[in-house]
Amino acid sequence: MNGPVAFERKKRALDKLFQTLSSRTVVVEGKKDEEALRELGVNGSVTLAQGKSAVVVERVLRSCGGRNKGVVLLFDWDAAGEEKARLFEALFRAEGASAALDPSPRREFRHLLGCRFVEESPARLSRILEEGEVKWERRTLTRSST
Repeated sequence: MNGPVAFERKKRALDKLFQTLSSRTVVVEGKKDEEALRELGVNGSVTLAQGKSAVVVERVLRSCGGRNKGVVLLFDWDAAGEEKARLFEALFRAEGASAALDPSPRREFRHLLGCRFVEESPARLSRILEEGEVKWERRTLTRSST
């Protein structure tokens, strides 16, 4: 990050991302991922992708009423997570509900937090905030002493 302006911009983007996730139905791989989202302040509907995938998709579609752009698949960025994302995307397409998927929050999550696993996100957010605050304090101290 370059200075306080970039830091503030990133904080605003993260806030917007967490608000978006709170307003969607988010599907995650496991309990630790759900706990991580709660720790980040995401307070919307979170569904665990456990059990038969087709049953999970049906449950998600029922819970969100099939609304457009209402579902975020937030799986890890390892081989298993990418495979699960492709499987769930195919299942939503098979149900005629691909329009319900919103892929941008998953991309933004990875881009802004830079983590490979969803469960790492609270620790990564803490580091981002600490680094930004330290850089801001150093810059302020440097300016005030000159």
